[in-house]
Amino acid sequence: MAEQEAGYSTGARIRQRRMDLGMQQGVLAQRAGISASYLNLIEHNRRRIAGKLLVDIAAVLSIDPSQLSEDTQSALLNELRNGAVESMAEIDRVGDFASRFPGWAQHLTHSQKRVAELERTVEILSDRLTHDPHLSDALHEVLTVVTAIRSSSGILAGGGNLDAVWQERFQKNIDEDARRLAESAESLVQYLDGAGRPDQGISSAGEEIDACFARHSWHFEALEQPDMPASDVQDIAQEIVRGSEDLRSDGTRARMMRHLLEYRIRAVQMPLGAFLQAAAECNWDPLALASRFRQPIAEVMHRLAMLPATSPAGGIGLVGCDGAGNLTFRKAPEGFSVPRFDGACALWPLFEALGRPDSMLVHDVYQSQGRGPEDVPRFTALSCGVQTLPEKLGAPVLRQAYMLLIPQGLAEGSDTAPPFIDAGASCRICLQTACPARREAAILSRQKSEVAF
Repeated sequence: MAEQEAGYSTGARIRQRRMDLGMQQGVLAQRAGISASYLNLIEHNRRRIAGKLLVDIAAVLSIDPSQLSEDTQSALLNELRNGAVESMAEIDRVGDFASRFPGWAQHLTHSQKRVAELERTVEILSDRLTHDPHLSDALHEVLTVVTAIRSSSGILAGGGNLDAVWQERFQKNIDEDARRLAESAESLVQYLDGAGRPDQGISSAGEEIDACFARHSWHFEALEQPDMPASDVQDIAQEIVRGSEDLRSDGTRARMMRHLLEYRIRAVQMPLGAFLQAAAECNWDPLALASRFRQPIAEVMHRLAMLPATSPAGGIGLVGCDGAGNLTFRKAPEGFSVPRFDGACALWPLFEALGRPDSMLVHDVYQSQGRGPEDVPRFTALSCGVQTLPEKLGAPVLRQAYMLLIPQGLAEGSDTAPPFIDAGASCRICLQTACPARREAAILSRQKSEVAF
């Protein structure tokens, strides 16, 4: 049954069509404009494929793209199989169930999707209501204004011998505070209305910048062009910032400008074509790339995480934190959840790297959420701590750490056998029940969680 279902995948269809034509893998990769290693990942269903790349491969194979993409039956079987893994049902009978009861199978998959959507909404809203700084500031503003109005009105209601000038002053204060309260309350209501749409209502500068990066798929082709005058770079960066609706304040826009100019510096120091070729030759090893391009390891990690989505490295993720453990950079790869507001999982190698600067830690990580490691994406986590020494005696040392998440299968052929870490996203949405690093119970736990003290 497993072999029968595997035949429905897009990668398997591409491989079968190529073999039917007697075409070598390297030939197809060259004509489609991708590397042979990336095509190998696609054919073995380790990379999803759609859009322009699917059309290009179909053209090389002289076949309609719709004949390569997964059809309705294949998608249905995949969804049923995922649901069976979650509920510990009989996976080997999924195909038989779908063929005998197609209506019930469709209904079941719709129910599974709806449950997953609702669970995700609960996670995000709980995370937001607990840790959202915007919500906390808005409530504080409302309480502050209410206290001011009560204080002023109490003085007026208390009688006494207030002259007309002071009475008018207090009345004016009450009027101004009442207007301020109405504006704050209206803003708060609008924000809470948006809470029903968990993808809306970004509340911090970091979240706004992350959203801007995500809209551009973490890559800016316009800033990759060689031999651009500095004035053109400035104009392009300003155009990107002006065209982003996610950036809501002057301070955030200024921060985004700095990020874009830093991106341009990396693009000049590590040109895209040469960097991609070197990365493949070095097996995506950031230390080897740092040595080859003579760049700091943190800059190389950022460059690896912001390559084109269509390149073999398009699935690489990067998470960064400061010395206090606050997340400062969030590019989450598919299959690895990074919290928006809550504190991240203490088991992440990222935080171990904070205490071990200038060294590279290698681990294999995955987020099981109650499933086995073979059922979830796994990543090679390369974690490195960096520190900035003070310019004068007595000043603090600034520390940062970065964790590069490379999908398993991209950097093959390594001689190392790193330990596996089953990490969560954050305690409130992690289903592990016996974690020694747990700080609080999970809101969606199916069992009673043990909280470490």
